[in-house]
Amino acid sequence: MKLQIEKLLIFNHDGKKRSITFETGNLNIIIGSGSTGKSALIPLIEYCMGSNHYNAPKGEKLNLIEWVGVIFKIKGGNLFIARKIGPKRGATEDIYIDIQECIETKNYNDLKKNRNLESLKLLLSKILNINWEFKQVSPKFEEKAIKTNVKHAKYFNFLEQEELISKKVLFHNQTDYFEVKALKDNLPYFLGAPNEDYLKYKQKKKYLTKKLNNLMNTCNELELLKNNSQKLVNEIINEFDSSKALNDALITQSHEKNIEFLEDLYIKFAKDEFNEELDINLNYNKITELKIKKDQILDEIDEKCIKLDSIKNFLHEQNNYEGESKKQFFRLKSIDLFENSASEDCPFCNSKLNSQNNLLNILKSSMDQIEFQLRNYEEIKPEIHEQINLYEKDIEINKNSIKSIDKEIERIIYNNRDLKKMKDRSNQKSYLLGKLSFFIDSLKQHDYADYESTKKDIINTKKEISEISEIFNKKTIKKELDLINSKISSYISIFSNRFDYEHRYTPFIFDPDNLTIWADMDFKTPFKDIGSAENATIVHLIFFFALHKIFIENNSPVPDFLFIDQPSTAFFGTNDDKFEKSDNEKVLEIFEQINRFSKEMGSNLQIIVTDHAYYNECKDKVVEFWDREKETGLIPKSWLI
Repeated sequence: MKLQIEKLLIFNHDGKKRSITFETGNLNIIIGSGSTGKSALIPLIEYCMGSNHYNAPKGEKLNLIEWVGVIFKIKGGNLFIARKIGPKRGATEDIYIDIQECIETKNYNDLKKNRNLESLKLLLSKILNINWEFKQVSPKFEEKAIKTNVKHAKYFNFLEQEELISKKVLFHNQTDYFEVKALKDNLPYFLGAPNEDYLKYKQKKKYLTKKLNNLMNTCNELELLKNNSQKLVNEIINEFDSSKALNDALITQSHEKNIEFLEDLYIKFAKDEFNEELDINLNYNKITELKIKKDQILDEIDEKCIKLDSIKNFLHEQNNYEGESKKQFFRLKSIDLFENSASEDCPFCNSKLNSQNNLLNILKSSMDQIEFQLRNYEEIKPEIHEQINLYEKDIEINKNSIKSIDKEIERIIYNNRDLKKMKDRSNQKSYLLGKLSFFIDSLKQHDYADYESTKKDIINTKKEISEISEIFNKKTIKKELDLINSKISSYISIFSNRFDYEHRYTPFIFDPDNLTIWADMDFKTPFKDIGSAENATIVHLIFFFALHKIFIENNSPVPDFLFIDQPSTAFFGTNDDKFEKSDNEKVLEIFEQINRFSKEMGSNLQIIVTDHAYYNECKDKVVEFWDREKETGLIPKSWLI
């Protein structure tokens, strides 16, 4: 036994603990309804095995976890790893590790940082006996040693829900480009390929091929510039001024002389030393002055329009006020309310009024004020209208001035041929200067002195690739890898025959170079084209069965457990509804085959399955039941109170 899971422990911020116990060397099933925490188990275990990220789902309940720990069963005892979760649900290097002959449990007060992430990876790699490194050629073609560690072994231990039903990925975390590269580099080692030199040479051939392509491209560019340099320069010079014959001898010198000549040409042309007769026409200055004047008039129009709008808005508001005021004034006056304003009798009921609070006096005062305001407004109204007329006339005059300016500019451009030539010349000049600058930069990027050296590098690189190809062709080196891949394909077909599905009797071929499987039907069919999500789930299972059988036979340094998350998803979805009998039978078959494989592997392999489907036939393998309605799950009910 290398590494199997005995317990998963989680601790909240109050120090409360929750633990889940698993049986090593056997099948363990956790049954739970939706939203009870099943999908968090794989990320939590990965986190304790040295993952660089904390990938557990975000949620109110899961945010209660402060520390997560795993008690592993290892040869000779137990290994406890606990790791703190960051305040923003991120990864930390607060890691506690303890190794003893027997660890029953751990408490919150025990969790004190005593390791960092790098030491955790080194420890797990040592326990698993991962002791391989290979030479990798960097993009700069420098060799560097790459050490394999526990991170590269975890690809084979987990099958998440989305991965099980996917036809695009075969391994855990295969969607990440860097993970795919690490998988390809390390897969032969974990499969038990005995010849490490073969892998080293394979890496070197890959990067030498890239190097050769780069050298060939550089050489081709140098040859193109070398053979066509004079022709290209002549073409550019002719474009600059076809009326002048420039001495070709100036550009038949060395590479450096050519660059120097072209740079001088650029400077001269930028200063307009060619075609000096095209001086700026005086009319161009006139156009500039007219445009400036036009902009000033436009600013004046904008300013006057703003003031005009303001006056019109004021007039509109006053007209509304005047209309309403007049209505009220004449309505009150029409009933002769104020004819006897000195009387102490109420004009409505003839009752006596209190002289100190005489309502009629108050209304009379208000009416006098309204009448005064109306008279004032009538006096200033003509002045307002006069101001509006002045602004409107000024705006119209300004608009006519702009029209005159536009016509004058058009007349100058139309009548002045030199100005048109100058405009065309300016555009041509900008274009040719850009073209010349680009050509000079191209010449500077390549050093002809290195041309012969580049050709020698090409010859030597081709020779190295040829030598490596000879090594590849030797049967003594490639034979073992071919045998392992053939054996995996054979095991896949054996396990496939146990499932009642459409590819039951289809031979499968494992393709480690592309990290995929081919179905060998009438023609080779890639994994992505094998059909439904049900097929994808079964193919994932039989492939991982075959992998772990090889790992056990070769005593590979891979943790000897397999965690499968919700294999019924392809049949039932993610809900807990009622399903057709045929779907239940298919899922029951999956559980039966997982159980059968677990028995065949015995204590050499621990299998953990989470799902929401439950069958009495597997009840003796169920370690916990989680029910959303009863508030049971990964996070205990007591934490929520």
